[in-house]
Formats: sequence, C-alpha cells, structure tokens
Amino acid sequence: MCRERHRGFESLFLRSSTATGFSLTWYYFGFSSVYGTLIALLQVAGGLLLTWPRTALIGALFLLPVATNIILIDIFFGIRGALPPAVLPFLCLMIVVLPDVPGLMRALLRHFDSSRRAMVARGVVVSVLLAGAWGFTYWAANYNNRAPTPIDGIWTIEDSAGPLRQIFFEYNRAYMAVFRFEGGRDEVHHFEVDAEGRLRVWE
Repeated sequence: MCRERHRGFESLFLRSSTATGFSLTWYYFGFSSVYGTLIALLQVAGGLLLTWPRTALIGALFLLPVATNIILIDIFFGIRGALPPAVLPFLCLMIVVLPDVPGLMRALLRHFDSSRRAMVARGVVVSVLLAGAWGFTYWAANYNNRAPTPIDGIWTIEDSAGPLRQIFFEYNRAYMAVFRFEGGRDEVHHFEVDAEGRLRVWE
C-alpha cells in the first residue's frame, strides 16, 4: 500500500529542511572535480598576475567575479564564519581596480553614441528584450512545462516486506520515476500515465 507523504524533489533527495547551507555548498562544489580544478586554476592564475604591477589589473579583474561569488554564497547559504575572510581579499582587489575605473569606463564606452536620442533608443530596446526574456521564461516555467499527472510527488510504501521504501514521480513533463530502497539505493525509471489513468514504468 502506498501513501503520498509530501511533494518536491528536494525533500526526498537533499532533505533541504535539515541540511545546512555549508553541506549543500560543498556537496555542489565537490560534485565535479573538473569544475573545482578550473576554479582553482583561475584563482592561481589571477594570484600570479597580481604579483607583477604590469599585470596586476588583469589579475584583479580575473579574481573580482570569483571573490564576489564567494561572498554571495557565504551570505545566502548562511556560511557566516567564512564571510570575513572572503571580504578582505575582495576589498584588496577593489583597491587595485579603483584607480583604473575611469580608464576602464572610457575604454568600454568609447564606441557608444552618447546622444539623448541614442540613449533613449537603447533603453527601449533593452527594456523590450528584458521583458520578452522574462515573459518567455515565465511562460515556459509555469505553463509550457506543466503536464501534471494524478501521482506526481513522493509516495511512501507501507505494509510491505520488500526493500522498496519510497517512489518519487517527477512532474513538469520530466516523466522520471525514482525508486528508493533500504540503505538509500535508488533506481531511476521512466513513467507515463495514459488517458485512462493507467501507469506504466520501464527502464
């Protein structure tokens, strides 16, 4: 016998209500060794560039997005103890960049027409593009990607002598069924519910 307990992918596999921001963050960063290596190499390269005055600005521009991302993660994932050590290198990078901000602005904006008509036209174009992108994303996430079935969500197996404990039926047209067994072992299958309400599950 099955009983629907709660809905949502996070509550079954991540236990987001009990997992700390620290554990979620390091699980994410530790999932791909290639990603972690690339970030480490970027930080090392930026640090090496900072050691020479001629390339210090390039190194600071390399590292500023990395340092900003670290600070945002510390704030929004609740990693409070790591925030002060992350702010200090960010401030040092800003000290390197600030004297060159006027020159950077001139280099980046020199090819733009600064007339009032051109600025208004650019503002209109950017606003239309942003509104269109937002509208399309909202439609895709809330309407185009919705195909609910009567069994979407997490089901708990009761009164069973077998090892199967939970079944998760993904929604939003993913058609993924995850069977969770004793010991945390998972099996991923495909499922469909036809027009007559019959469920089919296969590899």
